Amino acid sequence: MTPGALGPEEAMSPEAFAARMASLHKAGPLALAVSGGGDSMALMALAADWAEVRNIPLLVLTVDHGLRAGSADDAAFVAEQAQALGLNCALLNWTGDKPASGVQAAAREARYRLMANTCRAQGVRTLALAHTREDQAETVLMRLARGSGVDGLSGMATATELFGLRLVRPLLDVPRAALRAVLAMHGQAWRDDPTNEDATYERVRARKTLQELAPLGVDTAALALTAARMGEARVALDAAAADLGRRAATFDAMGYARFDPASLSKAPRELALRLLSAAIRWVSGAPYAPGREECGRALDWMLSAPVAGGRTLHGCQFDARQGGVTLARETAAATAKIGAAEGGIWDGRFHCDPMVVEQASGLTIAALGADGARRVKAWGRAPVKWSRAPRAAKLASPALWSGKTLLNAPSADYVAGADAPRLHALTTPAPFSLKGPGESLC
Repeated sequence: MTPGALGPEEAMSPEAFAARMASLHKAGPLALAVSGGGDSMALMALAADWAEVRNIPLLVLTVDHGLRAGSADDAAFVAEQAQALGLNCALLNWTGDKPASGVQAAAREARYRLMANTCRAQGVRTLALAHTREDQAETVLMRLARGSGVDGLSGMATATELFGLRLVRPLLDVPRAALRAVLAMHGQAWRDDPTNEDATYERVRARKTLQELAPLGVDTAALALTAARMGEARVALDAAAADLGRRAATFDAMGYARFDPASLSKAPRELALRLLSAAIRWVSGAPYAPGREECGRALDWMLSAPVAGGRTLHGCQFDARQGGVTLARETAAATAKIGAAEGGIWDGRFHCDPMVVEQASGLTIAALGADGARRVKAWGRAPVKWSRAPRAAKLASPALWSGKTLLNAPSADYVAGADAPRLHALTTPAPFSLKGPGESLC
């Protein structure tokens, strides 16, 4: 469709956009997530002007999810419009089987993974998203309906980390009308997604409900203000949970954590839950934390002072030994496999640099597993740190394979031979160095 007739006095100014970007993006190239809708097209228009003045390379990313007729045309439209602005555009495709339920959530996660992989390959560390004040209000309303606490009601963060990529939302406090006015000023067209009117989806129902609640003062501005205030509370709680973590837990670069239940038992329950939730997300590599009730049951078990035994949750394995509880990746859940030549985030936890050696195209990065662990043990030269690590953490650590031949297990310092290629793998930052344990993909 063509832009509406909003006056330029309502438009978000270049100065206002620059002020937001100054606190969100310091240096280097920037990627933009652009769907073709009005919000993301306005982001592209604003960012193009901003980047040109500052000589900052921009990369436009658009995803053809293949979920409805016309999605390929929308992606092609974005590429065409980006080219008209002199911007590079990568058109990404979500291929493979699609789920029968939870389609929107699966599509969101697929989009972010595709964009994160592309950014990593292009050397881009920051991705700008076009979420607006209306999106924030809808998110808060949906989470309110689920009985969310501080984390949920703080809505989306202006900056967070996901799949090794920094996500920024410079338009999160901007009303949609101000962006439509930007489009009018630039003469920029956009495409409305027909699913935005499909009441089958929760977000569409939330949008319509907000219109009905507006006469009571429960409007987008009020809910966005609630999110901002809850966000301030969340920062304070995260700081307190991080302090508790320094007393009650240790986090190892092999991707596991050890807890002192006695120290946890002395802390307020909210802080203990927050710390455990963040640790589970970190150990599992999952984009979401587990539900509060599930975390609560796991915490209660930890505080019952078990001397032996275990349990699993969210792709993690709890193991109680005398004096503490170890949290490691569940071996059966570490099934990720990526090409060594491409590299990337393996199992949501380890940053693996792309292999540039000649034979890399035939190599894969996958879990060490029981067979690999036996080879490391037979080798007999692993460091003391390896021998003291939980078995689950060893089996779920990244390794470099050529077919069924183990070439390198970096966590154990194992290498098959002097000329064998080596894998460089680092865990993602430990909990609370990220922007909160429960950031949503919404």
